[in-house]
Amino acid sequence: MDKIKDYIKRKQREQKIRMRNRRAVFASLAVLTAASCLMGGISYAKYYASKYRHGIAVASGLYFNSNKLYTDQGDTTNIPGINTSGMMANVNGRKWTGGDLIFDIEVRNYDNNLLFNDSNLNVEYEICFMLTENPKGATYSVGKMEGSSETRVQALTRKNQVIKFTGGRLEGGTLNRETYRLTLHMDDQDIYNGARVLAVAYPVAPDYLYDPFNQQHRLVGLFQGVYSDAEMAVDTADFMVQGEDSYTADWRKAVEDLSGLIFNVRTIGDVAADENNTMKQEAYIRWNNKYLAVSQYDASYLAVKGTDGIWTDGEWTYMKIKTLPYTSVNVTFYKTQAFINDFGSMTKEEFENLADANMEGVW
Repeated sequence: MDKIKDYIKRKQREQKIRMRNRRAVFASLAVLTAASCLMGGISYAKYYASKYRHGIAVASGLYFNSNKLYTDQGDTTNIPGINTSGMMANVNGRKWTGGDLIFDIEVRNYDNNLLFNDSNLNVEYEICFMLTENPKGATYSVGKMEGSSETRVQALTRKNQVIKFTGGRLEGGTLNRETYRLTLHMDDQDIYNGARVLAVAYPVAPDYLYDPFNQQHRLVGLFQGVYSDAEMAVDTADFMVQGEDSYTADWRKAVEDLSGLIFNVRTIGDVAADENNTMKQEAYIRWNNKYLAVSQYDASYLAVKGTDGIWTDGEWTYMKIKTLPYTSVNVTFYKTQAFINDFGSMTKEEFENLADANMEGVW
């Protein structure tokens, strides 16, 4: 019995020793694992920080946007070689009836009020403008806006001529934008061909953003002015004497007392603040040349004298005039000898129909 008890005690001591050894091994492994993870995390953090300093890994995205241009990755070394066949054109949102049409193009360092470039990311860029067709009937220019003033204005005159603005810079840390103005001026709506303008903007610094042959942040856009004729109509066309009280009282005496007759044409249509906002439209005046002779010093007559803007068909003479909506044009006539001879038998309606005006030139 004593031998059996001794054997059992010895086995229990050996088992306790083995358990202590296992716990020691597990504790060592845990320490080694924790140390390994800690060292690895420190190494990764050091690597990330190093890459961040070199501009390869950043905590936020790059914002290089525009109000009218869109991102289209590609080459920036050959602007005329950019394929524009599939691009939708930016067109005027309001009716353009002549004068200046303006497109303001912004280059931005933000997506919205909350998403903009960090203070350590200042973007330098270039922007180019190019006509994709030879222009007709309009002149084109581009400039950079400095406050309310346009600076560095240059003319676009021919197809594939590239105008480049360098030195663009968008400071990080806050919302920033720079504005470029494209201006189309209508010269002759009859030959205007709607030539389009291509705009291309791309970063050039920091260096890691610049890849001239495959620019991931290239912005492009097409611009085209859509012209519309000004809507205009003749509102009234009559002799000025017809509006006088003396004409109402005794129309025949009122006409007899005048040596000359002023014929007034008033137009209505699209509102024009001045002559630069709306192109002049054509209207036509006709008069019975048996009874009326136009003054040789009349401004409208002098504008078309010797041209196809005035012609005669039997007893009627026709004159083409150019005018704006909501304007008044006066043409001075003198009485012919036939007028003096026949006036006594002329009715009021016949007198008032000696001259007329419309927009079509057809009666």
